[in-house]
Amino acid sequence: MKTKLKAMTLVELICVIAIVAVLITIGVMGMKGVRRFKAERQIHTITGELSDLRKRAMITRAHTNMIFENDRYMIQYDEIEKTVPYEDELIFVESNTAQGGNSISFSPSGRPSNSGTITFRVGKTAFNVIVAPVNGRIRMERADEES
Repeated sequence: MKTKLKAMTLVELICVIAIVAVLITIGVMGMKGVRRFKAERQIHTITGELSDLRKRAMITRAHTNMIFENDRYMIQYDEIEKTVPYEDELIFVESNTAQGGNSISFSPSGRPSNSGTITFRVGKTAFNVIVAPVNGRIRMERADEES
């Protein structure tokens, strides 16, 4: 008597491998979108923190400062210094401020002592965080998309 061994055929094995590969690809592409979203969200957070620093300067009647570095930014007010690392997809490109340097600071009246534009890149898209020189208005805008 012959007994038949049960096993998968080559075609079934190839189909299973192809399905697993498609699922892995979908998962990796989805994670890339999540990382990009987190990086863009951090730019909005930086804009909000600059606005909070301006208000804190007016309330406490003291100078406040935000310093941008290649891998993090620092918030300084009173005797407090807070350091926040950038998200993986967020790249600090340049700082174009009135007095030079990589910082935005506010005087006790809420006016920017060092106003200007901070540029970030997420993927191929550039974002500018702009602090107006006279009134201290803070806004974020999408700058461009490269092909």
